[in-house]
Amino acid sequence: MKSVKKILEAVHELQQRGKFISVGSGRLYVDAIKFARQLGCQNNFNIANGGLTIFKEGEEEVVAHFEENFYKRIVDILRYNNIPFVVMTSKYSGAFYDESSKEFVHKCKSINQDTLIDFVETDVRELKNVFKISSSYKNVDHIFLHREMERLHSDIRADIAGEYFIDLSPRGVSKWSGALRIAKEMGISTKEIIAVGDQENDMQIVGNVGLGIAMKNAVDKLKNVADVVLPYTNDEDGLYHLIHEYML
Repeated sequence: MKSVKKILEAVHELQQRGKFISVGSGRLYVDAIKFARQLGCQNNFNIANGGLTIFKEGEEEVVAHFEENFYKRIVDILRYNNIPFVVMTSKYSGAFYDESSKEFVHKCKSINQDTLIDFVETDVRELKNVFKISSSYKNVDHIFLHREMERLHSDIRADIAGEYFIDLSPRGVSKWSGALRIAKEMGISTKEIIAVGDQENDMQIVGNVGLGIAMKNAVDKLKNVADVVLPYTNDEDGLYHLIHEYML
C-alpha cells in the first residue's frame, strides 16, 4: 500500500483545489476518527456507524436511537435464535455483549485487530440509548431472519456490513442519510459528491451521489449500482488511485 504520507499529500492537494474528503464508516467513532486523522480530514464532517453518527474531531452527534421496548424485543428474538450480537449506546464509546456472545466478540477482535473498541460484558437487555446492534450470521437462515425483522418492523433497518456481520439500526438512517446531512452542512449538492465502498451497506450512498465507485473487491450488489468499478482494492492502493484518477 502507498505510504500514509503519499495519501496525505494527495488529500492536501485536493484541499488546495477546494475539495475535501470525509470518512463514511460503519465502525464506531473511536475507530472512524482514527481513519479520519490518518487522512487529515478529522476537522471535516464525517460519518460513523453507517450514518448513525456525524462527527468532527471532538464532536459526535448520534442522530437516532431504538425505542426502548422495541430494542428489548430485538434482543429477545436474537437470543431465542442463538444469534450472537454486540450493542452500542450513545452513553459509551465501546460495545456491550452478554455471556452467550463471547465467541462473537473474539471473532470481532480477530477480524478487526486494529480496533480501539472496548468490549464490556453486561446484561445487554437492560441497556438504554441504544442506536446500533451488530450481529453475526452463520448461514442463509440467519440472513433471512434479519430480513424478516426488517420487513415486519417499520422501525428497523438491516444491512450486511461484511462477511460475518449484519448491522441493525433505526430505519431511515444510513451512510446516504449521512451524506445528505454533510451536503447540507457544506452547502453543496449531493451530485457534487464522489462515494466509494465495497459492502452492501454502501449501496444507497454509492447509488445516489454524483459519482458512485465500487472497489475491485466489492460485493456484486454494490458493483451493479456503481458508476465505476475500480480495478484496485484498498490493499492495492485503491484510495490513492481514486484520488488521482477521479478527483484531481
